[in-house]
Amino acid sequence: MTLVELMIALGIVGFVLLVCYSSSIGLQRGFGYSSAWTEARVNQERVLDSLALDLRNATKIDFTLALPVIVKLTVPRRYSSYYRNSGGPSVTFSAAAGDPTYAANPIKLPSPTPDPVLPKITFTETISVTYSFSTDGRTISRKVEWTGGPAGGASRDVATFPNGSTITFTPNSPSTITNASNVTMMTARIQTRPDPAYLNPASSSNSTLENAVFLRALSIK
Repeated sequence: MTLVELMIALGIVGFVLLVCYSSSIGLQRGFGYSSAWTEARVNQERVLDSLALDLRNATKIDFTLALPVIVKLTVPRRYSSYYRNSGGPSVTFSAAAGDPTYAANPIKLPSPTPDPVLPKITFTETISVTYSFSTDGRTISRKVEWTGGPAGGASRDVATFPNGSTITFTPNSPSTITNASNVTMMTARIQTRPDPAYLNPASSSNSTLENAVFLRALSIK
């Protein structure tokens, strides 16, 4: 082979290697992008499922508190014991803080009121459930407070989003609901920005992922 042929061959090989390298970077970024969006979607559904369950059981809902509090709920106490935060003497699973323990006994339902039109069951004890943002707005936590529980309640992280998130309710920020027999329609909507920062170094995010759960029969019991 002459020197010219060798130089041409090296040039072709270098070009092919450059294309392969560029493609690998693109594939890696595409995989990171897809993974970030998938994780954000899963975390959104986790938060909305948790909110929907608590909202449907609430007897009082307060959206009026200032951030970082998202919503504060009053829920009937249906179990005898709940998991506490990690580090305490009776802790088994810190990830389940605020959930009923495996040894919890259901509290016996009281007799309904003798109302001939709309009899209802009223629990004698309630628990307080608060959803809040972390200081940076990325982590959403759930705190449960109950009579006889630890000071400050038991908290756990529901989900963490890399570029922050917001939660809105439709109707947005209604007044506190306390009507004992009211039925309302509500949509809980969560938005986050899952794009990895390397897609646009000048901005922490480029697009928004939105998910919502429609609470068709949010009965304020």
